[in-house]
Amino acid sequence: MASSISIIITEKDGDLCLGAELSQDNLPLSLLASAVTLTNSCNTEQLKKIPRNLVKALTPYWKEIWSNVHKQLLTPKLINHGKHNCCHLSNITVYNLAESIFRLSMYSSSLALISARTCDEIIGHIFGTEASGFKNFMVDHWESSLFLMRKRLGDMGSVHDIFGPFMHPLAAEESMPGFLDSLLERMISCPPVGLDEINGLHFLSDVRDTLGCPVIYQQDIRVVKTNLHSRIEHHYFPESSNKSMGISSRSFSSDDILKCEVAYMEGYTIAIRGMEYRLKSIATISQLLANLFGQPSVGANLYITPSDSQGLACHCDDHCVFICQLRGTKVWNVFPEPVFQLPRLYEQIEVPQELQKDSRQILLREGDVLYIPRGFAHEARTVSDLNESSENSNFSAHLTLAIEIEPPFEWEGFAHVALHRWSHAKQTCYFASDTSGILQAFYLNILHVAIRLISRTEPVFRKACLLAANSLPRETKVWLDENQKDVFDQVINKVRGLANFTDSVNFVKMALQQNENPFHWLRWLEHLNEKVVSDRNSFDSDLAEIGKLISSIDGNKESAEGVFDHLKSRFCDEVLFNDARDKFKNLHDKYKEGRVQFMNGMLSLHC
Repeated sequence: MASSISIIITEKDGDLCLGAELSQDNLPLSLLASAVTLTNSCNTEQLKKIPRNLVKALTPYWKEIWSNVHKQLLTPKLINHGKHNCCHLSNITVYNLAESIFRLSMYSSSLALISARTCDEIIGHIFGTEASGFKNFMVDHWESSLFLMRKRLGDMGSVHDIFGPFMHPLAAEESMPGFLDSLLERMISCPPVGLDEINGLHFLSDVRDTLGCPVIYQQDIRVVKTNLHSRIEHHYFPESSNKSMGISSRSFSSDDILKCEVAYMEGYTIAIRGMEYRLKSIATISQLLANLFGQPSVGANLYITPSDSQGLACHCDDHCVFICQLRGTKVWNVFPEPVFQLPRLYEQIEVPQELQKDSRQILLREGDVLYIPRGFAHEARTVSDLNESSENSNFSAHLTLAIEIEPPFEWEGFAHVALHRWSHAKQTCYFASDTSGILQAFYLNILHVAIRLISRTEPVFRKACLLAANSLPRETKVWLDENQKDVFDQVINKVRGLANFTDSVNFVKMALQQNENPFHWLRWLEHLNEKVVSDRNSFDSDLAEIGKLISSIDGNKESAEGVFDHLKSRFCDEVLFNDARDKFKNLHDKYKEGRVQFMNGMLSLHC
């Protein structure tokens, strides 16, 4: 069926539209345009009702067309510019087609089902085969110290099974240029997902004009090396790569892909982000680790480094990483003390020169796994004088699995969920004249602010909340639940003793001075979908209204602080762990569903 139409990309009024040669029948193009338009007009419920057998029949046909379109995007000179009379032309753009394939795949089960054996193999490879391996890791190393799992004798067979066909092209350094070309040619750009985004269709509304474009430098790929003497990081590509009509100014072309091969030969590391969106075998591993650590998703980045080279300069990450050495060897220098204890996502952290000494040096060989907690400075390089017997010792390919703790899934996030849930479960009005609930919501938000401020100085609030963890042995799960209940008690005691009214009000005042909503960062709590009275979720309140409430507090500070202390005490006395935990798990499930939708959609677009 796909051979009945050969698509030509034609530029029209700045859009890249789908066309077909005049020698072809126009009917297949018209049918394609109609089907794409219909698919892209569907809402969530309509998409779910499309028969799965129809999706299975239609998707391969569209993906074959998409593969042809993607090749043309990589080679802009193949795009027909302005010659509209030379082909049948539709009103469907390249990105409309990409959106349709994404939509049809969002609710499919494209990820491989994880068998119990595969699950045990992955857990055993990272944490050891003992039943207590994962528990021991959590007690001794999680978010606090390095952990190294050496490859056991005969282990590489299971490693190959875990990573599947992805491992085969990495057999030797000589095959690396061809592997890079093949991998990059099939890849598309994977735009970042907003931290509070839980709906795949909402995501599409932001990216539908660029969805499916070739990889973008910095966002998807970096080609970088660090001078071993100056310790300065250099990028091979300038900021702008391809300025062709209709394509992002930083998108790769086929010429750029060939340049990556040259860069590799000159000592540059090829770093590819978002591998969990590009290969199903990696996506499956990512989802398993997400389950183990109770997070909606886990990222995966690939690093390929030639011999005697260093890619990234010394740095520390805002997320914990498991470094899986796939091929070759690499020497890691990890510094013993964290630059900052438990940094948060997107926190910019400089590594002071005085900390870059007395590092622990670790040599990773094929099959080894190294865990580095967030905040620990590290760097890595390949060296050629290791006297290793492996023919692959001079170069390195490793996969980094990143446990990124999004704000709702820190213990601070759980405290916000608990407060939000408690306030709606009680349905108590503290102000007789507050018929709209605005004043009470304001004081509750002040307590939310107090919790946020506590987290800046109390590391326990920045730790990952693991209450949604699953895929664990029963005994380990029971232990983890008890452990998490103990952490919850610590958090509530911290709120009771440290929540400060004056500091919280000053935070609100400072935000108002900068013309910012002081409660806007709490909007993710709306995903809890509580049934509330009007205006009680005032995360987007009018700034003038907030200013009036602050003025009323300034006029009677002692009374206002008494109300705050009473509200805080009642919350700390009455909050129910199990009630908050159930809401937290529901929130986690919503986030996870959205991430899986995004993952399914992106996997379907990689050729």
